[in-house]
Amino acid sequence: MEFIYFDVDENLRETTNHGSEDFPLAIYLQDVSKNKEGFVELHWHEELQFVLPQRGNILYKINNSEVILKKNDALFINSKCLHTARAIDSRDTEYICIDVNPRMIGGYSTSRICQYYVQPLLSASDLSYLVFDGTHKWHQEIVALLEKIVALYEKKEYAYELEIQSIFSKIWLILLKNNHERINATMLSTIPDQQRLEKMLNYIQDNYTEKIMLEDIARRGCISKGECCRFFKRMTGMSPIIYLTNFRIAKSTTLLTTSDRSITDIAQMTGFGNSSYYTQRFKALMNCKPLEYRKKFSSTMIHGGSQNEK
Repeated sequence: MEFIYFDVDENLRETTNHGSEDFPLAIYLQDVSKNKEGFVELHWHEELQFVLPQRGNILYKINNSEVILKKNDALFINSKCLHTARAIDSRDTEYICIDVNPRMIGGYSTSRICQYYVQPLLSASDLSYLVFDGTHKWHQEIVALLEKIVALYEKKEYAYELEIQSIFSKIWLILLKNNHERINATMLSTIPDQQRLEKMLNYIQDNYTEKIMLEDIARRGCISKGECCRFFKRMTGMSPIIYLTNFRIAKSTTLLTTSDRSITDIAQMTGFGNSSYYTQRFKALMNCKPLEYRKKFSSTMIHGGSQNEK
């Protein structure tokens, strides 16, 4: 099973092609230490992701939550959820990733299967992730089915694609039946809500270099500041300010590794304004200071520039 490197675009979206258009599934072995940062950088993707730890303990950050994943556990990350991962107690940490496009389960977007049974779970803000730790029988069923998918994918015997698709349908049915009430409780995520969220996210992504206040984001959604926080939390799992901060930090990593700009300049250019606050927030998310990140991962640095860090 191969290891793959991946990149993200300016909106933190992973640009890797998972599988192919005619079979949108990819299974690969992820070794945390092989990533250039020494951890899996913050990103999101359209695909659903299932994780099977093989060695070591993993700390996952998904939207605004933290999850410790151990061997024999499994993890489900919903479509379009921001996430990152790092080893906890050892750099010798491996896990299997199964990335699958939702259309593998739901087919075309106007089908009854997609509209009634796939889209509601994809839109459930209370189900950005699920940990299968064996506390329920259905957890064990899902882990066994995921392991079977991996085995089929490796052997690639006749009609393995069809068998994998049928197993994913079974996994999806188990998820639906055991989370039906939670899905119904978050069905408030209507199309107008998605359009409102898109306007807010676009505003943040277009103006992150400037000073952005909570009322600026709320204004783009035509709602109050209080409702903006509740709405954003319901739709993304994190507050608008945390999303903004994470987005700015992700943008700053490119400047750190491809320019000789000072830490103060980068803080200004990514909207932090204050280098001390930038360093504080960077370390909280990335587990290292900006200058430490630069020294370790710089690729095209022009030496001689000011690199003062507060």
